[in-house]
Amino acid sequence: MDWEKKTVARPALREAAADVFNDTKTPGQALLTALQAAETVRKDRYNSTLAAKMKVAREFLPALEPRHPPKSDATIFGKPGAEVAALLPNGGGSTVAMSQYLPGSLRNGKVSLEHIKAMMEGQMERHNEAWEAFVATRDEARLDLERAVAAAASSFQQRLAEDDAGIAEDMAALDDDRVMRLTEQELYQVWDCVAQRIPQRMRWIEECSAALEAAEERRREAVETALVSLCAALNDAAVVSEGEVERLVEKEAMALNVAILENRRACADLVSRLQVSEVEVERSRRAAWQDGLRRWRVLRTQHAIRTFVERIRSPEFSEPAERLAAFAALRERQTQALAVLSAHWGRAGAVTPPHLSAKKVASWNSEASSLADAWAKERQQQLGAMRVAEDALSARVGELVVALRAEVEGYQGYPPEQLDELVREQAGAAAEERRAAALQLLAQTEAFLEQQAAEWAAVSAALLGWLTKLCTMHDGHRSVTAADESEVRGALKQSREAFNAADAEREAALDAAVAAVTRGSGENQLDACVAEALKRLDDIEAGYRDFHRDMTSRARTYPSAVRAANDAYHVNLCGELGVQPQIRLGGSAAGTGSGANNSLPPSNNPTTSGATAGAAGPTAESSIVSVQAKILGHIKLPDGRSFALIQDMLELLLAPDKQSQQSEEDKTREIADGAAAPVPDPTAAASDPAAAPTTEATEAPITLVASPTSSSGTALCRTLSLPKDTLRRAIELVQAGMLSDMMTFNQRTIEAADSWAAEREVSLTQELDSWLRHHRPRAGRIEEEVRTARSVELVAQRRRVELHLKSQSKAVKAQAAAFDDGLRLLEAEVRKGIARLRATESFLGQCLSSKAIGIRQREAEGLRVRLDKDMTAKLSDLEERTKAAITKITDANRKFETDELRTFELGGKYADDNAAAYKRSLAAIDSHMERAGTEQMQRLEAAREALTGEATAALDHVVSLVPSHLEDMELIERMDALVAGARKKAAGELDRNKAASTSITAQLERLEALLDGRKAPAARTRGAATSPNSRSPSSRARPTSSPSPTVSRRSPSASAPSSGAGAGLPSQPSLRAVTSGGAAAVAPPEEVPAAPLERCQAILECADSLRQALLRQAKVLDFLASAALTAPPVDLRLDAAGVDPPPPPLGSDTRTGSPTGQRPSAKGPGTAAAAAAAAAAAAAAAAKDAVIKLATDVEGVIDACKKETESVAKAYYAAKDKARPIRYPARIPATVEELLRGTDAVLEGLREQTLAYVTEAVKELRTQVIRAYRSMERLPAVAMALLAEHEVRAVDEAHVGMVSELEMRRGALLKLVDVHRGSLHPTMMLPARRPELAAVKSSETDRTAAHASLLLTYGTQAVDMARRQAPSLQQRLIRLAIQLAQLLDSFLMPQDLPPPGDGDAWVYDLPHKDYKQLLRLALAQAEAETAPPPPPPPEPKGKAGAKGTPAASAKAPAKAQAKGEPPPPPVPERPYAPGTWTLPAGNFDLVSLGWLDEEGRPPHGLPQTLPQLTTPEGPGSPQQQPATPPTAAAKGGKPGAAAAKRPPSPTKTEVGAGRTPLVPQPPPLSALDTPCHRCVVRAYRAAVQRVEDALHTKMSGHRLRVSSWAKDEELWGRTWAQLVGRLEGL
Repeated sequence: MDWEKKTVARPALREAAADVFNDTKTPGQALLTALQAAETVRKDRYNSTLAAKMKVAREFLPALEPRHPPKSDATIFGKPGAEVAALLPNGGGSTVAMSQYLPGSLRNGKVSLEHIKAMMEGQMERHNEAWEAFVATRDEARLDLERAVAAAASSFQQRLAEDDAGIAEDMAALDDDRVMRLTEQELYQVWDCVAQRIPQRMRWIEECSAALEAAEERRREAVETALVSLCAALNDAAVVSEGEVERLVEKEAMALNVAILENRRACADLVSRLQVSEVEVERSRRAAWQDGLRRWRVLRTQHAIRTFVERIRSPEFSEPAERLAAFAALRERQTQALAVLSAHWGRAGAVTPPHLSAKKVASWNSEASSLADAWAKERQQQLGAMRVAEDALSARVGELVVALRAEVEGYQGYPPEQLDELVREQAGAAAEERRAAALQLLAQTEAFLEQQAAEWAAVSAALLGWLTKLCTMHDGHRSVTAADESEVRGALKQSREAFNAADAEREAALDAAVAAVTRGSGENQLDACVAEALKRLDDIEAGYRDFHRDMTSRARTYPSAVRAANDAYHVNLCGELGVQPQIRLGGSAAGTGSGANNSLPPSNNPTTSGATAGAAGPTAESSIVSVQAKILGHIKLPDGRSFALIQDMLELLLAPDKQSQQSEEDKTREIADGAAAPVPDPTAAASDPAAAPTTEATEAPITLVASPTSSSGTALCRTLSLPKDTLRRAIELVQAGMLSDMMTFNQRTIEAADSWAAEREVSLTQELDSWLRHHRPRAGRIEEEVRTARSVELVAQRRRVELHLKSQSKAVKAQAAAFDDGLRLLEAEVRKGIARLRATESFLGQCLSSKAIGIRQREAEGLRVRLDKDMTAKLSDLEERTKAAITKITDANRKFETDELRTFELGGKYADDNAAAYKRSLAAIDSHMERAGTEQMQRLEAAREALTGEATAALDHVVSLVPSHLEDMELIERMDALVAGARKKAAGELDRNKAASTSITAQLERLEALLDGRKAPAARTRGAATSPNSRSPSSRARPTSSPSPTVSRRSPSASAPSSGAGAGLPSQPSLRAVTSGGAAAVAPPEEVPAAPLERCQAILECADSLRQALLRQAKVLDFLASAALTAPPVDLRLDAAGVDPPPPPLGSDTRTGSPTGQRPSAKGPGTAAAAAAAAAAAAAAAAKDAVIKLATDVEGVIDACKKETESVAKAYYAAKDKARPIRYPARIPATVEELLRGTDAVLEGLREQTLAYVTEAVKELRTQVIRAYRSMERLPAVAMALLAEHEVRAVDEAHVGMVSELEMRRGALLKLVDVHRGSLHPTMMLPARRPELAAVKSSETDRTAAHASLLLTYGTQAVDMARRQAPSLQQRLIRLAIQLAQLLDSFLMPQDLPPPGDGDAWVYDLPHKDYKQLLRLALAQAEAETAPPPPPPPEPKGKAGAKGTPAASAKAPAKAQAKGEPPPPPVPERPYAPGTWTLPAGNFDLVSLGWLDEEGRPPHGLPQTLPQLTTPEGPGSPQQQPATPPTAAAKGGKPGAAAAKRPPSPTKTEVGAGRTPLVPQPPPLSALDTPCHRCVVRAYRAAVQRVEDALHTKMSGHRLRVSSWAKDEELWGRTWAQLVGRLEGL
């Protein structure tokens, strides 16, 4: 029996039995599952026989020939089926040789039909027995269901009645007479007792419903089991067909389902009504409990507010003890501050002369200010402390208000707005009233202290002002005295300065007269000058006598001025001190000392102001009327003298306005009585506005602030009076000191002035006598000494001038002879250089290039220039020497004139007349030298013009020969350049191709190193550099294989430039030269990345670079059988853990990766613009892949060189003048034919060299392709393994991080276990320690709940992590598989090259795979069989075309164009067929991963019904749909012509708990069917198995860990219960 074909013939049976995730099946499904299981067992038994194995070998292995065109390296160019046929027994013989392995039934013919009738006779009997047994079982199951439902309803009704009685007893505590005795906690305990019963009642309802469901489930299982037995028995009897049996079974199953649904509907209605009833009862009980709670809260709130208001109004807050103690300390500090200030006021008496000064007064004031500031600071500190205490008290009250608000809010007796208003009106008003009273008391205290401090400050200010005035008068008098002395000394000084100036003028006149004597030019002039000098001596003597008379008169007036100043100071000081003056000023004093009197400050004393003012006027003596003042006492001085005191200075200082007003009243009263009032001086009144009477209104009186008092009437601050005795003593000391100093100073100054005047008069007389003795002898010296010396000097001047004129005559003659000699020597040297210039003609015939001819011409021109420079330099030198000689002669005259012929104005001794005569002689010599110099310059210019003409003529002759030489040399150079250029271009193309081949070899070694995980070796080719594409992971900039011409790091052999050139052409510039001269340094080997993800990325990039380089090299060498093969860009960005941001899905238009962002075969968005863009991108990629063949390129270079050399040669012979001789006959023949024959021989040798290179390069390319093919067979497995390793590491890190965090939380809970264990003690059973035991038990309860929450969190996080990781792992592996398939679709493989010819026997000498390797390869390829293609659509016979024929290929584009979509790209013409593989999704469900057991239960210790622990997305979630494959069309599109149809979607069925897959079904993989592609499928399967095992290990570990934690917790729970039970048993 062909079991495989039988299964395929029954797809419904296979699909129904394949749903392993559905554990809730209908009887029909269960029957089909049982039949499938039995069929599978029989199939397995058959497959283990030898016949089955031989059948597989016969049917499977020959399929390698048509379905697996790629072959191994050894037979890649032989018969494809030979290798596989060699694996069969007898070397793959005929069918006859295989018949010995077939079953005997097939060898001997058909089976006989005996005993069939006997079998049919018993069918009906077995059929009836089976039906009767089923009916009996069905009826018995219905009766059992009715009995179970009745028992469950009775038990549930009894439970509800008992629980209602218990709830009524608990709610009785809320009655009106009992609710006030409860606390809030007790109130909530009442409801907790009721609320704890509600879940129990709901569980009873659920248990009742579960009991009914269980009974119904037992009935269903019994009937389903009977149906399965019935189906098996009926099929065994075979009375009716299988279809009729199935219809019968389905009918009974439908009846059973209808009954089950009706019972479930009735049960659900009952449960719903019970639950609604429970909710209504709970709502009524909750309302009754809330009413009792509301009454309790209102009473509690009102009581708390009343208690708070009474406390705020008590003395505790209205007048605290801290405030009273602070006021007591303040009173003590008041007394101490006044005592310190009084002592300082007393120290003012010590500020008297000689200690009186502005600095002393300022020091006294500074100390007074510091005392006042200290008191102010201390006062503010104490008041601040009171305010801080008040603020603290207010804050405390505020906290109490907040606490009250929180307390009453906790009662919740009123709404928040009403409660805030109630607290604000009662408690807040009391707090604000207390605060306002306290602040008013502190403000009054501060005002009183400020008033008292202002009174003390006024006393200090009055003393300061009085002392300042006295100090000013004291210092002012001394300043006036010093000013008088300075004035008289200044007058004397000015007189002396005027005398000195006049005397200097007289002396200057005398000096001028004497100088005139020394400058005389003759004897008569000398006599007149001597007489003038004697007259000037008489004028000087008269000036001496007038100065003595004026100075003596000024010194005699100084003592009178000092005496007047002292009298004015005496009167003013007595007025300021309040005493009677002892002198009276007269008119003479006012006249002589007006300056001193005006500078003194006026007195503020109203009693003495009249006398002081009268002293300032010129007629004071006649206008002063003595006013008799009352004498209050006398002030005695240390020397025995005394002054009468007429004014109380203390009263005046303390109340100046009152004293002034009293003085005015006394004066008015005296005038009314007829007394004569003094006449004040208007000048003094204007200068002293304080002394004049004022009529302005006085200021408004200041309101006094009373001392603050306490609630009992006691003053909180002290009222202190001023210490007047101390102040009066200080004032008397100041008065006595000032008067004593005044008397002493006045007497001392008058004595000093008289003594000074006498001394000055004697000194001036002695000075006059000294001047006269010095002056009189000067007349004799002028007549005898000065006149004789001038006569001798005139004779010496005349002799020096005569000697200079003689030496200048000799110098003029020597200069003329030197010029003539220099001119002759210059002409001889220049003519030698002109002879060298003419000799340049012979060098032109020796030149070997146009540059050399140009160099010779430039040398001649340079020689000409050098001649001009040398001649100019020599002429300039001669000219400079001539001018220097002339200048030297003239400079000698100027020097003699400057140094010798100096007049008296210039510092010499020559008279003006004598100097002018001598200068006229020197000017004659200068004029002769000027005429000689002009004549010599004209001779030099004539010599310059003659020599320049000779040099120009020589250069013109040489230049006329250069054009003919250049014409011949240009022909030679152009011919050589064309041949050398062709040779260089060909060599460049060959070198670039060698570099490309070397780069491919380096990439192959790099790829092998990456696959092996070892260090890449250096390039071992012929001196070529390593490919620049072999970059380290850190230097990779673009993971997308989109070649771009702007990337300068990619070599010409590894990147496609925008122009489409592959190996560089003469008409297209190369990107950059890889090597220079064919040799370069070997690049150092690169390190293989250690990280799996980086290594996987490097492998993909290296394979992509190798893919492009191999295809380009094959096209350049014209060695490609699959001419339509291209290298489209492939998105190489990996999607892996840690890649942020993740790459976009394959096939999406990213606009940042490859030029199109998708594969060329994928369709973009379903719009015309996107289709046009995709077509344009595909065309651009095809243009980039276009290259020019190497042989064609070199051949074009040779042909172009021949044409150009022929054109150049013919043009030369046609343009040459036949009369002109050939300048280079050794290089240029006489005819053009002779010239071209030599050029053609060189180019033919270049063509042969290129053909030989191409032959060797083709061999190298075939070897590289075979080597790359072997590496690509290994690449999918390595890349998938690396990505799987990276993902497994990421999964491990994520799970380890989650577990470590949870273990930390569990460790904290385990510490609490030890704490609770050690906290238990027998004494806790005592009444005093009962709360401790309750606290420990409560803490343990919380810890148990926390541990349960921890286990639930653990389970939820583990499931969530599996749900997140499984789809991402699958999608990343699928993405890599698609990327590998895309790379392999356009990879150059050995069969894409032309087959080897007769001279390619070296291919078979490559290393072969042995028999075992080939066997493993065949079996491995068999594991990745492609999915069967869909059946072709029905067509009329004779019109159906084969798959891929032109008719079929033309049909799809027409259909796509009809829908407005771009036509799909054509399938490359390659020797491979397309294939489709179904990728496995893997066993990624919670049961397979080890989190749930086989029955779908979570780990021990976790709830069994929580959906987040058993299903990935919650109960009732729809089954995940497979994602659209990347290669599928867009919305509304269809797959390409080469892709197979997807199998129909499976029927949506229910699955068991934990069997819901976490990942979608992956889309099929469509690509070319090659061994490398099959390696991709095998590698994907292995990687899926790897990550599945890793995730299974982690989830299983989580399950074991959760179970272990739960069991430990249960063990500790039992231990804790025992410990508490023993303790309570005491």
